[in-house]
Amino acid sequence: MHCLIFVAILCTVTAAPISIENSSEHEDNPQVPVIKTETPEESFLRSDANPDRILNFDEYLHSDLSYVQLKQAEFDEMDANSDGVISAEEYGKFYDISKNSNDETNKYYAGIFKEFDKNMDKKMSESELKRVLSKRFFLAPKDNFGELFAGFDADKDGSLNLAEYGRFDQEFPFHELEPTRVIF
Repeated sequence: MHCLIFVAILCTVTAAPISIENSSEHEDNPQVPVIKTETPEESFLRSDANPDRILNFDEYLHSDLSYVQLKQAEFDEMDANSDGVISAEEYGKFYDISKNSNDETNKYYAGIFKEFDKNMDKKMSESELKRVLSKRFFLAPKDNFGELFAGFDADKDGSLNLAEYGRFDQEFPFHELEPTRVIF
C-alpha cells in the first residue's frame, strides 16, 4: 500500500501525465515498473470517452492518468467481492473507523514521530517534517512550503501535533513538492 501511495505521489508531481507498465526490458523481473509519459494530445484522446473532441466534466476528471490509476486501485481495493460495483456495505467497511484501524494508524504515526521527532517534544517542526518528506517519500519542498505547513498548524504553535500531522498526511497537496530521487 505504501508503494502505491509513493507511486501516486510520484505521478502527481510530474509535469506530464504518466502511466506505470511492466517492463519488457527486464524480462527476468517483470515487476520492475516503467514510467511512460503521455502527451497532452494522448491524454485528451484517452479521456474523450465518446470521441466528440469535447471533454465534459466526467471526461475531464479522467484526463489525469495518475488520478485515474489511483482511483482505480482504490476502487479495486473497496470492491471486496470483485463484482465491478461497490455496495454500501463494501464502502462502509472500507471507511470503517474502528478501534482496530485507529490503533494501526496511531502506531504508524507514532513510528514516524519516534524516528523524526528529534527533540522528542511530540510535535513535528517544519524542519523535522522536511526530513520525513525527504527520507520517507523522496520529496523536497518548494518555496511555498512554509505557508502550506502553517495551514495544517491549527493551534499556530509552529509545529504539528499528532492530530495535525494526521490531517497533514491525509490532506497535504503533495503535488506542491518536488521529487528528490526515484529508486526502482
